[in-house]
Amino acid sequence: MRLPRVARGWAGLPSLLAATLLLPSLRAGSANAGELRGAAQVQDGDTLVVAGEKVRLLDVDAPELAQRCAGGPKELAACAKLAAEMLEAKLEGATITCRGDERDDYDRLLARCSLGGEDLSTWLVGQGWGLAFRRYSTKLVATEETARAAERG
Repeated sequence: MRLPRVARGWAGLPSLLAATLLLPSLRAGSANAGELRGAAQVQDGDTLVVAGEKVRLLDVDAPELAQRCAGGPKELAACAKLAAEMLEAKLEGATITCRGDERDDYDRLLARCSLGGEDLSTWLVGQGWGLAFRRYSTKLVATEETARAAERG
C-alpha cells in the first residue's frame, strides 16, 4: 500500500529528527561536555592533544612548526620549534583543563586551557612565544605589547 504524498513526506521525520539531535553529539565526542582534563601533548605552539582531542588554544596565534622567524637573534630563527618546546616544558607532567564548545575548520576544539588556574594563551603571549590572534580577538593585545616591549621570546 502506498502512502498519500503528504504522509510519505512526514514518514521519515522521526528518523530525521533523531539524526539531527544525535549528530552534534557524535561530532563533538567528549568535547560536548565542554571540558577536557588530562595531560597534554603539544602539536605546535597553539595546538594540543588533550584526552585524545585536538585542541586549538583561543586568542593566540603561534608560528607553525616549519616556520622560521626573521628579524631577531639568530638563535630564535627556529621560533616555532622554540614556542612548542617552551609550551611542552611548561606542561610536562601536568594535568590541564580545557573548556570550549566550538570547532574550527580542521575539527579542532576551540578552547581556553589552563594549568593551575593560569590561562595558557595568556602565558604564551606574555612570554613572547605567541601573538594575540587579532583576527578573532583583541583580548591579548596588551599582553603582546608588554611582551614585545620587554623583548621576550
